[in-house]
Amino acid sequence: MERVTDHGATLRKAVVLTCVILLVELGGGIWSHSLALISDAGHVLTDVFALGLAWFAVDQARRPADRRRTYGYQRVSILAALVNSAVLIVIVLAIAVEAVRRLAHPEPVQGAIVVIAALVGVAINAYVMLGLRGHGRNLNLRAALLHVTGDLGASAGVVVAGAIILLTGWLYIDPILSLAIAALIA
Repeated sequence: MERVTDHGATLRKAVVLTCVILLVELGGGIWSHSLALISDAGHVLTDVFALGLAWFAVDQARRPADRRRTYGYQRVSILAALVNSAVLIVIVLAIAVEAVRRLAHPEPVQGAIVVIAALVGVAINAYVMLGLRGHGRNLNLRAALLHVTGDLGASAGVVVAGAIILLTGWLYIDPILSLAIAALIA
């Protein structure tokens, strides 16, 4: 039988590595002026929150019920999910507004930086996915695996968009992919 503490360690490692992706993609997005990379960083931010919530839920599951909380501590995760939903809405709206603006007025994007930063995201997400596999019985870890899988796909899409910009100079791919990432988040 799997131990809860093993789940906590797995999730803690996933949170730390996902934060690295967030910082690399956000920094790369700002440096390269790529909304797609910044959008992917926003997507990763939602997953950091989801992984953190799963980690918190695993940690709280170990706490026994007390006199005040005879039901235990499960309701904390419901409040955290509400906050997560509100953050998702704000991120999606911000991405969509900026993407529409950039469709009307494209901005130069440095494709090489986009490709490099997104490749870091692909590599780390693949590593995190491998670490989360094999925990199929734990719903929190399965949910975390699904989130990371979505991140891997989005980062791969950003690699392709960066390559298209680098090879063709077609800037519209950046806001178009940003809208697709916003839809993925929503």
